[in-house]
Amino acid sequence: MTTLCPSQADLCPKTHRRLQSRHRRVLLALFVVVLLSLADLYLTVLYVTQGSFAEGNPLARAIMHSQSVGLLVAWKVGSVLTTVGILYTIRKRWTAEFGAWVCCGVLAWLTFQWSSYIDAPPVAAHELAEFGYDTKEWVTLSTVD
Repeated sequence: MTTLCPSQADLCPKTHRRLQSRHRRVLLALFVVVLLSLADLYLTVLYVTQGSFAEGNPLARAIMHSQSVGLLVAWKVGSVLTTVGILYTIRKRWTAEFGAWVCCGVLAWLTFQWSSYIDAPPVAAHELAEFGYDTKEWVTLSTVD
């Protein structure tokens, strides 16, 4: 009896190998996403508690205005785990691989953006107006949970 949806055992060996290699590539990309996200989280908490910086993400900026490091960490970790969980669940589809590599690309770009903050001298919150950075994008956390 012919079925419309064959099991993996019924697929030709070439197709089966391709699915297995996609699975590995998605896992590799998700591993990179987690590592780069942890680095971003560390640098975000470091810079926002030791001075201030321009946060480009309006949702993260709103969370930072709550002055809670714990809430910021929970939001960032939760959003990464949700993304990784969804992509892992659909890891055998080409869309999961595409999505995982897009996430890697965005986080790689973000990692390079951090170099401008790392190379720049620290700026205290009260000095922002002097440098012309007194805008709503600049955030600082004055309290640590």
